[in-house]
Amino acid sequence: MAAKLIRTNEEAIDCLRKNKPTSGYQMLQESVDMGIEALEKIEKIEKVVNIFDSIDGTTFDDYEDLVDDLYTILGK
Repeated sequence: MAAKLIRTNEEAIDCLRKNKPTSGYQMLQESVDMGIEALEKIEKIEKVVNIFDSIDGTTFDDYEDLVDDLYTILGK
């Protein structure tokens, strides 16, 4: 099995943007756009989760703003 060339979401987003077809292939263009959007949401969620992990001695009520941020990221 060949070694993976893309190891992070950031690298995947960059690769998708650089290799997106510019004409024709409408379904592929839309799929690439959706993939980029999904990976960007994952990155934002990971940042919020890292904030959760970095806070000690807090209660759920302290996380209310972070939970709201997650809903905003997810578009809910």
